Amino acid sequence: EEHKLFITEVVSNMRTGKLLAVPSGILLIGSQGTGKTVFAEAMAFEAGIPFVSLRNIREKWVGQSERNLDFAIELILAQEPVVVFVDEIDQEFQLRSSIGDNTGVNQHIQGRLFRFMADTDLRGKVLWIAATNRPDLLDPALLREGRFDYKIPFFPPNSSERLKIIRALILKNQMKAEQMGEALNVELTDE
Repeated sequence: EEHKLFITEVVSNMRTGKLLAVPSGILLIGSQGTGKTVFAEAMAFEAGIPFVSLRNIREKWVGQSERNLDFAIELILAQEPVVVFVDEIDQEFQLRSSIGDNTGVNQHIQGRLFRFMADTDLRGKVLWIAATNRPDLLDPALLREGRFDYKIPFFPPNSSERLKIIRALILKNQMKAEQMGEALNVELTDE
């Protein structure tokens, strides 16, 4: 509930143009299955803000990775205000000192993306949300102020929270079934 209240305020500030009150990024930290990804998707859906999931942009062809990054940045800027989500950021962007890349492409891409993430002109227009279960593997440059201003811990849900999650999943699947023209008759009770 605390996370929902916080994110509702962030989204409200994005919508009303209070750009300085919006963090540059939010890092969701917790073990697998604690709802980090679902939380980010639900937040963007509730806010009515475009949601972009940034995945691996690297390719084996010379210059293609850089072109992919350029294209991703153009798409992000074209959709502002936008939420950009990076799932398992610890796997996508490793410590730059540990990258086994003799061409320098990975370091170049990460450096360019880190600069884009820290662009103060984009505050309130591009909200970065990332999820990790291994914050110890993150590059320290990601953790500095101006990239991920807030770190939110996610813990395994208790029994009452699990019941709310199950209800939300049933409701979500009912909505999907209705969109496909099918009936999904499940009754929600407190039992």
